[in-house]
Amino acid sequence: MPGHPGFHSNARAQWLYGHGVLPEYRGRGIGRKLIDATLAEARRIGLKRIGLSAFADNARAIALYDSFGFKHEGRLRDYALIDGKYADFIMMSLVFRLDVKGDGGAKAA
Repeated sequence: MPGHPGFHSNARAQWLYGHGVLPEYRGRGIGRKLIDATLAEARRIGLKRIGLSAFADNARAIALYDSFGFKHEGRLRDYALIDGKYADFIMMSLVFRLDVKGDGGAKAA
């Protein structure tokens, strides 16, 4: 499988982890389709919050998450040592709220 989502959830929130696309399949829209499917399922089952993270130097992933409306919540400095260099981790989330007009539609906030 060229891409996969991973989940950890509680009653109202879900953490998306282990989400990725193999290098040879990148640039084909697979990541966008995975996020689309994940968010559709989150809405379907009534989740109110989705959280995820990415290494700070992964501009492509961060741009993808930004395009879906994920908000930056924090930065874990020197989170990991990779190839002799410390890497930061960016924490992001998308929160679904009921439309304040009362029409029942959910939208990202």
